Amino acid sequence: MSTEKRYLTVKEAAEYLSFKPTTLYHWLREGKISYIKQGEKKENAKRDKRSVRFDKLYLDRYMKSFLIEASTKERR
Repeated sequence: MSTEKRYLTVKEAAEYLSFKPTTLYHWLREGKISYIKQGEKKENAKRDKRSVRFDKLYLDRYMKSFLIEASTKERR
């Protein structure tokens, strides 16, 4: 059984991706990245204070979507 953590906090995910946490919050607001809301939502709360977690598998998949394959043509 692996001891590697699968679900990461915003801070941990930012460190894992070498980004600032503010970048991840920006992506969240724009709906660019999948995340998990952990905990119960309060009915009359002004803000949703549930914890945000990121699945490392989805983070890896998201980053791979930006992958630019190397050209197979020979350079002159």
